[in-house]
Amino acid sequence: MKKLLAGILIIVVLLVAAVVALPFMIPVDTLRDQAIAAVKENTGRDLTIGGEMSLSLFPSIALAADDVRLSNAPGAETPDMVSVKQIRLELQLLPLIGGTVRLDRLVLVEPVIDLEILPDGKANWQMGKVSASGGSEDRQDDRDAGDTGGEAGELPEINLGDVRLVNGSLTYNDRSTGQKVALGAINVDVSLPDLDSPFALNGAVDYRGRTVTLNISSPSLRPLIEGGRSDFTIAKKSDLFSADFKGGVSRKGGMTIDGTVDMKIESVRDLAAWLGTDLQIGGKDALGAFALAGRVSTTPGRMRFSDARIAIDRIKGTGELAVDLTGKVPAVSGRLDIETLDIRPYQGGDGAAAEGGDTAKNDGKPADWSDEPIDLSGLKAANADFTVTAGAIITNTIRIGRTALTLRLKDGVMKLDLPEMALYDGQGKGALTVDGRKLPAIRANLDIAGVSLAGLLKDAAGFGRLEGTGRIVAAVTTKGGSERQLVQNLNGKGRFAFTDGAILGFNLAAMVRNVTDAFSGGGSKTAKTDFSELTGSFTIRNGILNNPDLIMKSPLLRVSGKGDVDLPARSMKYRVEPKAVASLEGQGGKTDVGGIMVPVIVEGKWENLSFRPDLAGAIGAAVKDPKALLEKAAGAGKLKKNVGGSLGKALKGALPAPAGADGGSAKKKNALPDPGKALKGLLGN
Repeated sequence: MKKLLAGILIIVVLLVAAVVALPFMIPVDTLRDQAIAAVKENTGRDLTIGGEMSLSLFPSIALAADDVRLSNAPGAETPDMVSVKQIRLELQLLPLIGGTVRLDRLVLVEPVIDLEILPDGKANWQMGKVSASGGSEDRQDDRDAGDTGGEAGELPEINLGDVRLVNGSLTYNDRSTGQKVALGAINVDVSLPDLDSPFALNGAVDYRGRTVTLNISSPSLRPLIEGGRSDFTIAKKSDLFSADFKGGVSRKGGMTIDGTVDMKIESVRDLAAWLGTDLQIGGKDALGAFALAGRVSTTPGRMRFSDARIAIDRIKGTGELAVDLTGKVPAVSGRLDIETLDIRPYQGGDGAAAEGGDTAKNDGKPADWSDEPIDLSGLKAANADFTVTAGAIITNTIRIGRTALTLRLKDGVMKLDLPEMALYDGQGKGALTVDGRKLPAIRANLDIAGVSLAGLLKDAAGFGRLEGTGRIVAAVTTKGGSERQLVQNLNGKGRFAFTDGAILGFNLAAMVRNVTDAFSGGGSKTAKTDFSELTGSFTIRNGILNNPDLIMKSPLLRVSGKGDVDLPARSMKYRVEPKAVASLEGQGGKTDVGGIMVPVIVEGKWENLSFRPDLAGAIGAAVKDPKALLEKAAGAGKLKKNVGGSLGKALKGALPAPAGADGGSAKKKNALPDPGKALKGLLGN
């Protein structure tokens, strides 16, 4: 028995001695040549070890090699796909025999990795085995054949000691598209005592002059590796942004993720510039701070974001989002509830026009339509079905109160339905279709009641000459590549009806009483013509709005009007026919009440309208029927007792008395005065 034990002991000693002596018995150059040959056979690439190399097999497998290089694919821009300054590997031998991977040390010093997509679309990391003819055979089929999709075999135990990547670099160059990414100063530390112990990965990388850190930790990797779920905490950070994730990763039914995310960006514009994109959106205050928090869940090709809280610049909201990436383009659906949607910063302005209603630009010049190209190609990037509610919407030109809208985007066509909209003290609904497939085209319908005319026109068109409350119904279409072209190609129709308002800048009643004084020096900023009712309809053809049937009613005054508003030129030419009448009826009153008419021409740029009497029109009407003119004046005089006699006296005094009225002789008792003299007295000297 003793001899047997002694024999076994001798055999063990000889085996250990052989293992220890093997590296000394086999020259290192031979080991190097064998490694180079094995790499060539299995990858088709050349392995070179330009520095020192050492190998020991007991008590652990220890490999040290300097200046290790793996050649690149034929046609690549760089000679080496991988180069490493130093490789240090220590792997315990006896635990490996027992099925446990105990890696005491793996250190890669200054690895340089060049990943490249060749012009023909082939990746340089696709390798093949050398064939008998000396060429390479793609190993992809072999790898696919080996992946049966079944359960993996028994997993060996893994223990990691000193695992580090020191000062590495990686370049990705897609020569088929021109995209190139370079990462430097890559440092990674991995800690995994065993699969049941906490896992930690801490890394840092430099990209475009900024450092990004990444920290990943998990209580245990065993459940995930064995096909279950493991919890993770991930933190990514730079001086421009931070992103945190807390949740689980599972392999059941495919790779899935669920957990909470919290992202903060100091400046979206600065982040985009760092990533190589110059965002040409809005002014300097647009696309600043951004924050996003909520719960995320993913399955292969799909992502859902719920309980979301979002904030960008002055916009804050809550909602949910679902993204489906399994189609030709991403499909997005969800909802968003926003407190105030202030889009002025993204329109390239600072909101001064919306705040103060000034129609002039900051340089003092009158406002004008923009010729900047409108690019709607982004509408083709995704399909969407989204519901948005906003407590208020503010643009450079218009303000909207509480609004609910549904957005549907498909194949470059966006449709907005507005079932609820608060607009300048009114309530309404509308619909908007924007077609971005070719030349931008827009179709819109609007129906609002109780709207404040003054605020709407002042903000939307820079026209501050009308006040009132009422209803607007309109349907318009247009197309064009800029704001100016959209205005020039505007077509449509509509109607309006307003009550209890005023026309600012002139007093029609005063013009009727004394035209000379009323028009001297142009329209007064404080003068106005009150009305009880204002109605009309309009058509728009190629940007020219025509109103043929304006009717305004107020006590002692009836006004009809017609004319054109040139939207592209921001000007108008309008004829107003006011009548001083013998009626105190306003809203709901008759429109055909007789009276004295002095036509008024309103024309010029919106910011500098002029008002002048149409003398030719007034004289022409009087010449045709001078008797009717005097009868209307006499009728106006009957209002003297009711209105204090001011208007009646003014009108009556403005007309010459019939011959003989002052006691003088007359050829005929009821003789009428000369029409020219009558109008001269009416219109002033």
